Amino acid sequence: MAQPANLRETLTTVDLPWAEVILEGGSESSAALINVMTRLIDELAAGQVLEVISQVAGVSLDLGEWCHRAGHDVLRELVDGDQIRLWIRRQ
Repeated sequence: MAQPANLRETLTTVDLPWAEVILEGGSESSAALINVMTRLIDELAAGQVLEVISQVAGVSLDLGEWCHRAGHDVLRELVDGDQIRLWIRRQ
């Protein structure tokens, strides 16, 4: 069996969490993303999911720490090339 050329060939949308809201952060800093995430998370009901997409290395550490302090769950993290995607469930 051939190995997949990249991660996109190994995942389907069935494998990924459903997000009610998607935040495309591009190259925004972690601090800027957290400011927007705080507002977006507050608008979600408990159990709903926010997907954050970023191209900043190390953003997952900062956002994961913020989630831990705020009491939210990181459901999944996916790194594909220079793109980082996180799915965060509001508590």
